[in-house]
Amino acid sequence: MKIWKKVFLYLTRKKSRNILLLLLIFAMGILIMAGNGMRISAKEEIEKIRQKLASSFTVAADSENMALYEERYDKSYPYSVFIGRTITDSLIEEICRVEGIHDYEVNNFTIVWTDLQLRPGMYAHIEPDPDHSLEELKAFRHATNAVLCRNGELNVNFRTGAFSISDGRNIKPGDEGVVVLSRYLAEKNGVTVGDTITIETKRGNYEPTDVPLETLGVPVELTVIGIFDVNFEQEVSIYTFEQDFADNILFVDQQTVWQMDENLSILFPGQQKYNEVTFFVGGPEELQTVMERVEEQVDLSDLIVSVDDSAYQSSIKSLKQISAFAVVLMTSGTIGCLVILYLLLSLRIKERRHEIGIYLSVGTRKRSIIWQIMLECFILTFMAVVLMYACAPVLTKEIFHGVSEAASPDDQ
Repeated sequence: MKIWKKVFLYLTRKKSRNILLLLLIFAMGILIMAGNGMRISAKEEIEKIRQKLASSFTVAADSENMALYEERYDKSYPYSVFIGRTITDSLIEEICRVEGIHDYEVNNFTIVWTDLQLRPGMYAHIEPDPDHSLEELKAFRHATNAVLCRNGELNVNFRTGAFSISDGRNIKPGDEGVVVLSRYLAEKNGVTVGDTITIETKRGNYEPTDVPLETLGVPVELTVIGIFDVNFEQEVSIYTFEQDFADNILFVDQQTVWQMDENLSILFPGQQKYNEVTFFVGGPEELQTVMERVEEQVDLSDLIVSVDDSAYQSSIKSLKQISAFAVVLMTSGTIGCLVILYLLLSLRIKERRHEIGIYLSVGTRKRSIIWQIMLECFILTFMAVVLMYACAPVLTKEIFHGVSEAASPDDQ
């Protein structure tokens, strides 16, 4: 009897066992293909993010250096003031004139008082007492961070996807008197795109005083041009200040921040200063060259210059997890396939000793018997591979989607 006929008869006679083996090989193969596909996809996404986010550097004040702080006292209340070098508008202009600098974004905020009802924080749960007057509590219950947003698309929160615009649009260069706020604040206060809110500078948010609700300078009326969603779950406690909630952040234009700083100059006179500014270049390959050029042409003494990879590292964190999981899948699938093939050959030879004995007794050569068994294994493997390639695109996509959901931050 020809070897092909023997193979066919055995495969059809032991259908249940052979189908089970086929499915096992198929499952192991899917793990290998899914792992490889996920690894390649993650690598491609990381490269795309690198091109988008790994093209900037920061110039920052040395604010961690405690030797650059000066102790001051007001009404027996001690506080520290940073006296080191900061970044001014004139320095920003000087850096922007260096060849290779395409844009910049100021990483700066100012504390403002708003007429909005904020997400309640620590001060909302404190009752008036000798240490906290009602006016003081009102000052802090409505105090939040107004983040300078010259170009919303370049702000680190929007670049990393921590926040995303859901209604309206983000702030663009040249905007004046505008604000982008969270969906939480919009819904709680009945605010929509096109409405206006007011922010003020209150004395009590900046120094101990008997008149915490005194307005410094002039109030600023802002038009809501956008509403953002917070795309992560923030860890909070009863000690979280109102201004520290992501839902309470207000993104405002540069002109507005200048006005608020002018209000604040009543207490702290001086030139507009920033603690950190991010500068953008054409691409990752240009970054080091441009940074060296800036340090050669601009006096940056007493400032810290570093590659801005925080947004990049934050964005690829989940992709690295996916890549690591993909390696585990590929390793598990490969080991599984090798073990199955080894057991398949070993068990087939052991369980068919009687059959092999008959073949030998009628003059069948050992080599033909081995080839028959190997051919049976090859056919099962080939069928599993064909099935695997037919189903892999859909299954790999579902596995990748599931792992991506698991590795990504939960929506708030």
